[in-house]
Amino acid sequence: MDRTKLRGEYAKLLGLRGALPQSQTCESDLAHDFQNIVNDLEKITGDSFAKFLLSPDTIYKAVAGRGFCYVTSLRSKVLQLISFLEHVYHASESIIVIGSIYNSIKDQELKDRCSDLLSAPGNFDRAINQATSNS
Repeated sequence: MDRTKLRGEYAKLLGLRGALPQSQTCESDLAHDFQNIVNDLEKITGDSFAKFLLSPDTIYKAVAGRGFCYVTSLRSKVLQLISFLEHVYHASESIIVIGSIYNSIKDQELKDRCSDLLSAPGNFDRAINQATSNS
């Protein structure tokens, strides 16, 4: 299983969660984005995520062919899937790993040099290489 792709889909879910409006309905594009994430997760993990798919009555057509989605249903599925990925696939594990790397550094000068790099999202191998180089 490709953990980078898994974390990418997890990040998309977090972004989708943040994009959900407070209204009762939203454009169906958000629902289709969610369905695509679910399908991509199946390909990445080889597991079935069918239980997370939105039911057909959640997405509906309205005036002039525009599609809409019930936000409550979509939000519920997004939150369920985020929780599932965190607990079963440890999708948010990188935060714990970064903290343990940072806390394990005993040399204060090295820790000072690493702090801004290790707190940045992504590129942790670059952070370690830069922190330990003789520059």
